[in-house]
Amino acid sequence: MKIAVGLSGGIDSTASVLKLLHEGHDVVAVFLNMLPEGVYQEKTCCSLDSKLLARRVAKQIGVPFEEWNLQEDFSSNVISIFKAMMKRGLTPNPCVFCNRSVKLGTFVRMALERGFDAVATGHYARQCEGQLYKGKDLWKDQSYMLSLVSPDILKHVIFPLGNLTREDVIDFAQSNGITYIPRSSQDICFMPQGGFDAFVQQSFPELSKEGNVIYHGKTIGQHRGYAYYTIGQRKGIGIGFKEPLYVKAVEPKTNTVFVGTSEELFSGAMDVAVINNFMPVSEMSQIKIRYHAPSVNAHVERIKGTILHVVFEKPVRAITPGQVAVAYEDDAVQWAGIILR
Repeated sequence: MKIAVGLSGGIDSTASVLKLLHEGHDVVAVFLNMLPEGVYQEKTCCSLDSKLLARRVAKQIGVPFEEWNLQEDFSSNVISIFKAMMKRGLTPNPCVFCNRSVKLGTFVRMALERGFDAVATGHYARQCEGQLYKGKDLWKDQSYMLSLVSPDILKHVIFPLGNLTREDVIDFAQSNGITYIPRSSQDICFMPQGGFDAFVQQSFPELSKEGNVIYHGKTIGQHRGYAYYTIGQRKGIGIGFKEPLYVKAVEPKTNTVFVGTSEELFSGAMDVAVINNFMPVSEMSQIKIRYHAPSVNAHVERIKGTILHVVFEKPVRAITPGQVAVAYEDDAVQWAGIILR
């Protein structure tokens, strides 16, 4: 098969290239150039230093290297969505939208148009005929991060690391002459120099307006702008109190941040707008509300259209509107959507 492999220069994507070469495939390493012109933080998956590293790794391995421009799609399908959700007081996960629309979505479509049979990435997940499954390494498993990718796209994607553990991958890379390769940062790739604070100031300074911090109906201080706060956050509230306080809710209309104790962060239910279905919705599912969170058994009821009401068997901490909820049946992903409330 002729396969385009997304290469960031990290050890996972590098091992994916090597595995496919060992299997006898015709491999081309592709760096996805997604960031619009500007100055960004270094050591993210699509930064300039990652591109230079990917080019060097491809040369070392001896595979063709290409750079594909996906900047327009990334700007409209990731950055714009991130900004719109933030203004509504939500906490979006841009990497999930990137995988859906750009890193796999656009990548697959471009590869097929250019005569490739499939694409491959270094994600720890598995798929069969478009059905998404967890990877063998449950700690590294990235099915959650891929859960919004449509089955029509996934059926053209190969995950060479899906049946390997991280230790397997490191051993395999080293046995093929690949020495230590720095891991890419987990930071949001389109954050400018200065990080999230600089991003808010540059993108929508109007959100940096002070407002009230409310605890049990009483104003106990001022916050520096609701865009800087997310549910479950403790650090940065900046208010001395007799016990630790955490963000419970954010209200954009009144520019208010509500806080409470750790115990008050637990909730037994949520509403979800389903975006992706791999199989029919069942009454009982195991549901994750964030990456690396444990799955929790829950009863699921359809309210209207794509909106589901989820009731957990036990309360869950810091359910966050804007984040992705993913339902599983054993290792298989059932559906995925955005938490509304």
